[in-house]
Amino acid sequence: MIDPFLEECHDRLESLSTQLLELEARPDDPELVKAVFRDLHTLKGSAGFVGLTKMARVAHAAEDLVGLVREGRRSADRAVVDALLACLDVLQAIVQ
Repeated sequence: MIDPFLEECHDRLESLSTQLLELEARPDDPELVKAVFRDLHTLKGSAGFVGLTKMARVAHAAEDLVGLVREGRRSADRAVVDALLACLDVLQAIVQ
């Protein structure tokens, strides 16, 4: 189960990296925000399923932040994108 999980993680993390850079340029794009949320949600669930609780917690924290953006309670400003990129770095380190 770990090999398919790691393959999925690499794909999702690569996708998130691209999406977060796009989010800097298009912070008001609701479809982009939804895509980021979906990838984080999937990573959180998959990490929890295979028992990687630290990864699940980091993904959950990032998902919560994106949820605030999705709900209009936060804007995808520089601070939010920087926090999400920091979470992405931690997620990538865990996978490594």
